[in-house]
Amino acid sequence: MWIAGFWDRQGDRWAWAPGRWEEPAQRGSSWVKPHYRKERGAYRYEPGHWSHQKLVEGDDYSRWHKEHGR
Repeated sequence: MWIAGFWDRQGDRWAWAPGRWEEPAQRGSSWVKPHYRKERGAYRYEPGHWSHQKLVEGDDYSRWHKEHGR
């Protein structure tokens, strides 16, 4: 599957991730493009990933989530 290049958040900077050919680890998985999702009045960045992969929340998101009582 061809995964088009995209700007990706790496630490506190944006970096270009060039396009590439890749085969998913699980048959039938699809590529989910990186995107922003609106959540409780704020926008949350979700990096590109295969549909079968579970996203792991970072410490900064966990703290924000707790501070906002959600």
